[in-house]
Amino acid sequence: MKKSLLLLMVVLMSLALVAIAISAPINNVSGTKHNLSTSGTGSYKSSNEDQICVFCHTPHQATGISTDPLWNHSLSTKTDGYGMYNSTTFNAGAAPQGQGTQVELSGNGTALSNLCMSCHDGTQAVNSLYNPSNDIGANPTMSNAGFMTTISTNANIGTDLSNDHPVNFTYDTALANLDGGLVDPATVATCVTGNYATAIGQFVTDYPTATSISAKLTPSNQFQCSSCHGAHIYYGGTQSGYSPFLKVNNVGSGLCLSCHCK
Repeated sequence: MKKSLLLLMVVLMSLALVAIAISAPINNVSGTKHNLSTSGTGSYKSSNEDQICVFCHTPHQATGISTDPLWNHSLSTKTDGYGMYNSTTFNAGAAPQGQGTQVELSGNGTALSNLCMSCHDGTQAVNSLYNPSNDIGANPTMSNAGFMTTISTNANIGTDLSNDHPVNFTYDTALANLDGGLVDPATVATCVTGNYATAIGQFVTDYPTATSISAKLTPSNQFQCSSCHGAHIYYGGTQSGYSPFLKVNNVGSGLCLSCHCK
């Protein structure tokens, strides 16, 4: 009887570990649409560049370029602002209901979100690089002619962010207290009053060793594109809940409810 009980416990623990492994975010850029090299599995990729990382990064930045993290893709040609989301319930927006910490993202700004927008606002070609690889010595050729000019799919967000989830604002304890419907990012608490029972605790499942939401989603308490998305996150097969490039599995609105108590 004891042996059977012990065996059952071992099996249950093994299944639990497998479940965590399946649900945890996996960094594997080679298997995602961000692999634009010849080995890419997507419809849009290069026909002559086999380096995966070169489309975003370079170990030696071009002269006059000092954008981290060793950024290699040409930044947006937009020079003015992208516009800002605002509503009567957005407490990081303008007064009187907001604390005014949101700063309009500028096309030629230096926020982390500017790196994402260098491709996703549609003003630059996907293959426009500061420092092409030595093997080619020129910008890569893309198998899809449209990608030689700009992103032509729904990944092209455009240059107006006023109708998108806000970015470039401070998400801290003060904002959570002011709003009343946000999780305090200084904790790992998730919503306990929400209607989506399957989503409660998803952040803790994905990041069991995290000491706060800020540690994984909002470094320096700045909410950027990278707060929700990770450019290297694989979302194929059993990882489909992380599509597209989500840092928290969004089955049952898990990502949303990591921050919003609804």
